[in-house]
Amino acid sequence: MEEALSTSWNLRPAILISLAMPGFLFFRGWLRLRRKGRRNFANGWRLAAYVAGLTVLAVALLSPIDALGDFLFFMHMIEHLLLIMWAAPLLVLANPLPFLLWGLPGGRRVGVALFSRHSFIRKALQALTPRGIVLLLFVVVLWGWHDPIAYNAALRIGWLHDIEHFLFFATGLLFWWIVIGAAPRLHRPTTPLFRVAYVMAAAAGNMIPGVVISLASAPLYAHYLSMPRVAGISAMQDQIIGGMLMWVPGTMIFLITAVLLVLRNLEHLDARPGGLRHPIQVQTGTIG
Repeated sequence: MEEALSTSWNLRPAILISLAMPGFLFFRGWLRLRRKGRRNFANGWRLAAYVAGLTVLAVALLSPIDALGDFLFFMHMIEHLLLIMWAAPLLVLANPLPFLLWGLPGGRRVGVALFSRHSFIRKALQALTPRGIVLLLFVVVLWGWHDPIAYNAALRIGWLHDIEHFLFFATGLLFWWIVIGAAPRLHRPTTPLFRVAYVMAAAAGNMIPGVVISLASAPLYAHYLSMPRVAGISAMQDQIIGGMLMWVPGTMIFLITAVLLVLRNLEHLDARPGGLRHPIQVQTGTIG
């Protein structure tokens, strides 16, 4: 069984199409912007970040990691970490919206129509994505799906499992969009201190369920008690490993991000005349 699971790629057409379409549009938009002389914006690292993000998504959703997640809790945690902590920030780092719009026929006109200052779409998105609401959604989704009832139900029901993964990824995108400041910019710029505090709040929100799971005195997820054990790992050992993965490596991503935000701000401060006497706001990402 272990050998079959370790080589089991589930090439689901819906997921393949969902990855291929934005990949095609991004690359087409990237090429069009470069041909228009926007090479500084449409640079190689943005393309690399977007391709890397799509690759991580494919590995999380289609590779043996997904199949093993039905039998091993810690493999399911790895899948969630890939969706939230790796795929989402890599995609947002690429500042994808301008490229996706330029990849569409008449994309620039579509972008203006959707995100002009008085458009309904822009106003609706502004109303739905205040920073506090995004952070709350991120934490509620993370905690809610690790509740034993919701978690066991997701593993039993295929479409519910897909919703779980979609919500992890979607709230991850929203959270990293706020932190990184990619387009569209719907809200006022934040200070570097706010971004650091925002990331640290998410770190605490991620760490708490990891601690609870890894230190639990009994298995929390009945689903794994009924499954054949893989590689001789008991359900309790499996749960401890999974909780520790969420607790330590998962939280470290947020801590590293906070450190990078501080270092970036210090670089900007040092670059200004008068150095640290002139605080600034860090702004990243434009529609271009």
